[in-house]
Amino acid sequence: MFLIYTDVDGVLTTGQKSWYKNNDGKLQNTKTYSDRDTVPILLLGDQLIWISHDKKVNEDLAVYRKVKFEWVPEGESKLERIRGLTGEQPYTYIGDSLQDMECLCAAEHAYVPANASPILEYALDHRGAVHRKLKTKGGEGVLEEVLLDLHRRRVINLNTMIVNKYGFRIDNRVADDDEVQGDTS
Repeated sequence: MFLIYTDVDGVLTTGQKSWYKNNDGKLQNTKTYSDRDTVPILLLGDQLIWISHDKKVNEDLAVYRKVKFEWVPEGESKLERIRGLTGEQPYTYIGDSLQDMECLCAAEHAYVPANASPILEYALDHRGAVHRKLKTKGGEGVLEEVLLDLHRRRVINLNTMIVNKYGFRIDNRVADDDEVQGDTS
């Protein structure tokens, strides 16, 4: 099974917190995210796993967005948690900080948002880790861009994912009008 693990803050959210009153009138916080990632979240379903050291707010957001969430306790690395869940199965990882470095280096497909830490990019380049820098900033639709890139590179087939989820086909064009050759099933 194809899996995408992603950091939450700075990737799927801007990392900024917003406050609101819940149904009980208590102040609660949440994080800012882009609706551009809604369809990719729905298409991926159980293949998308958010992974974070920050449990409470990220777990609440994951429940709200109906996404699998893996909390990594203090003293455990994200890579240890991923290996515990998937063994040596290849995976895709999206991260934006030095805390994500070992996951990015071990991933078959690694992505960093446009506004990722320059130190992270320097470290990845220095280690020779293959990664792609996205045009999209964290919290502004990163997952959408990753899915389109994986489709263009024939790692996934968006046509099949859309048929399986929604029951209708799309043609050979993806959102940015790049031609996709080959099987469209």
